[in-house]
Amino acid sequence: MIIRPAELDWLARALMLSAPAEEMSALKKFLSGMPSINLSEYPPGVEVLVEGGIGTDVFVVYSGSLSVQKVLTIEPEEIGRLGKGDFFGEMSFLVNSHRSATVRTEEKCEIFRFSAQELAAVISGNKALESRIKKVALERLSSNFEDIDKRNQ
Repeated sequence: MIIRPAELDWLARALMLSAPAEEMSALKKFLSGMPSINLSEYPPGVEVLVEGGIGTDVFVVYSGSLSVQKVLTIEPEEIGRLGKGDFFGEMSFLVNSHRSATVRTEEKCEIFRFSAQELAAVISGNKALESRIKKVALERLSSNFEDIDKRNQ
């Protein structure tokens, strides 16, 4: 799918949220020069990521909703939901590990996909974005440990 300037503007805003104007401008310029960033359409019921799988790409939801599930457990369960502006896949990117959950589309979705190399280049010059990604990853890790504690009680 061809990415239009309005979609790149939206992506820059979604990634940076409340960043200073000069950082936003630099990010928009940087994103427009990325040859392999793509925006793909997924029908309902597609597993975008599979728990235990290998990969370091990071995804940003442009439209639609997704279910985050732990499936490699005794009882598979939904642990979260994602919608417009949410990102996922950052855990494997940050710690170079297997995917920690399965992410499945609930309806038709449009999702941006970054390769690990592209995301590393984007965040290297954007401290606000780097902080945001790390904060979300830490919150998700903490939640994973809380879930493990609950199951072990």
